[in-house]
Amino acid sequence: MKITIGMVFGGLSVEHEISVITALQAYHHYKNEKYELLPIYLGKDKTFYYGKALKEIKNYSHLPSLLKKCHKVQFIKNRRGNYMKVGHKKIALDAIWLVTHGNNCEDGSLYNYFNMLDFICIGMDHFQGSISQDKVLCKQILQANKIKQTKYFSIHYLQYNQNSDVVFAQAKKIGYPLIVKPAKLGSSVGITICFNDAQLIDAIEQVFQYDTKALVEEYIEEAKEFNISLLGDVDFYQNSVIEEVTKCSFLSYEDKYQNQSKNKGMAGLNRIVPAIIEEKLKHEIIQTSKKIATILESHLCVRLDFLYDTKKEILYFNEINNIPGSLAFYLWEKTDLNFSDLIDQIIDIGIRHEYHKTELTLTYPANIFSRDELDQIKMSK
Repeated sequence: MKITIGMVFGGLSVEHEISVITALQAYHHYKNEKYELLPIYLGKDKTFYYGKALKEIKNYSHLPSLLKKCHKVQFIKNRRGNYMKVGHKKIALDAIWLVTHGNNCEDGSLYNYFNMLDFICIGMDHFQGSISQDKVLCKQILQANKIKQTKYFSIHYLQYNQNSDVVFAQAKKIGYPLIVKPAKLGSSVGITICFNDAQLIDAIEQVFQYDTKALVEEYIEEAKEFNISLLGDVDFYQNSVIEEVTKCSFLSYEDKYQNQSKNKGMAGLNRIVPAIIEEKLKHEIIQTSKKIATILESHLCVRLDFLYDTKKEILYFNEINNIPGSLAFYLWEKTDLNFSDLIDQIIDIGIRHEYHKTELTLTYPANIFSRDELDQIKMSK
């Protein structure tokens, strides 16, 4: 009998559409018999939906029409197990698998929701998710662990509103050009390269349309971008091949998802897989990736992005993606791990990770409201 997995995607995120692409890629490529994947769509209205129409990407071009063909979902936990209620029908679920991207989704928020409902949830929890999602916090933790990164500074919108001139002194320390990013978004949303103070101000103010915090980094013009995926948990990580992304400058949202790569997600980009690099650099990327994943306690399938300064021959960590676009399957294909087997391993690792948590003590066997304890507590207004 197949194990039933509710595959949740969409969400209230600027990366909503990317999640749809990733989830439907996974759904249509999965051919194994171990799991039954049930697509559950989280709309931008914060409502869960289920229905056959969700399985075809062409239906997402007009959401109101799509949602009319679907049923709203309620998640229920009772003595008999976990269910989703679809109309008058109850469908048993063995676990939830989060295939979502971006803030409010990939940062542990959705995981917490299902955790409170006592569902087995395959995804990053609120600690791992929020740290990795916040690029500034992630950089600070890795900096303390001596991971090489480009020079950077960050600014919160409240600090900026109080004194916007503070960014100029910071920018002068690093020097132009600079690259400005939202701290908690992915898929290159809101990213700008700046060559002067005026452009810097415009870029930061654009970021504040999407996020409360801006990350400003040194921009390395003579850089190559290398990405690698890891699969596993803190006790063991296996690595994919390394790719070199060949698109010049940097990848905008349009580069990734709205040009020739449309409907292919990250799998549709210009890339060299595997990257043609020296063994020394390859070894450094693999070992640094595993060190970072261990520090951040990453699990499941993650992708780590690096910049290599070809002039100085220095490798810099750029960012980590807890739920990579297209689940980074294009990096695993070259290791003879097909998409279906990759999905099996992700779910296996996630269920194992969650079962370990069930062995933890979550309550302390003390009753401070007993009579003896209450007599010792001084109650006052």
